[in-house]
Amino acid sequence: MQRRLRREYDETRAIDFFPADAALEAESAWQDLAHRIEDLLSPGEPRAAQVPVKRLDPAKYRGRTWATRRQLWVDRVASAWLIRRFIDPEARFNWLAKPADCPKSALGFDLEPIRK
Repeated sequence: MQRRLRREYDETRAIDFFPADAALEAESAWQDLAHRIEDLLSPGEPRAAQVPVKRLDPAKYRGRTWATRRQLWVDRVASAWLIRRFIDPEARFNWLAKPADCPKSALGFDLEPIRK
């Protein structure tokens, strides 16, 4: 249903020859709705952040325990494989029930920052 609504929204915008503040408000409202739907369908999933990625020294990340959420999604399994293959061949993994369970000594991946 979300795809159909997005298609109808895009079709309406395509014939809107006088976009103004209302178009910006509509786009903002659409994004809010899409995020709420995402939150309902995939609770606890992280969202992409628009920040630069700093290059790190892989040697500092060897022999560690890594932690992520328990639900096995392809990105988590692939990340674990990449960690073992390219960063830490001796990596150990904790599959957490919730991000707040992440031990301080573990390196978390695919986790939202824990808010207190």
